[in-house]
Amino acid sequence: MIRIVLMCFFLVFNTILDIKTKKLPTTILVCFCPIGIIVNFFQPEYSGKELALGAVVGLVLLVVSYVASGQIGSGDGILFVVTGLFIGGINNFCLLLWASVLCAVFAGVLLITKKVTGKDRIPFVPFVLISYLGQVIL
Repeated sequence: MIRIVLMCFFLVFNTILDIKTKKLPTTILVCFCPIGIIVNFFQPEYSGKELALGAVVGLVLLVVSYVASGQIGSGDGILFVVTGLFIGGINNFCLLLWASVLCAVFAGVLLITKKVTGKDRIPFVPFVLISYLGQVIL
């Protein structure tokens, strides 16, 4: 239960920052890395290998961010390193997948209705939060 509460706090906090500033402070994100490991130490739900795979999801996203010249924010990659340390590899990959689908649908609707252009940035963390809540509920 503490894992869910901390993840929700982490994602709500970063959702607010992402909506307001469209930036995710690296220092705040990195501070949550050891918290994920400590939570798993006291409530072992995932193996060390599974947590490492969870972090790899975020590391791959960081590489994509670098290769795509910042089209994807590096903060999003670091965010997924942190979430991977809380929920493991498969859950983190599913989280990324569902958040991406939700964001793509939302962006598509905004583009069709001409509320945004292809150059506008859409905060991604709100979709991560919604996807995580969906994972918890289902």
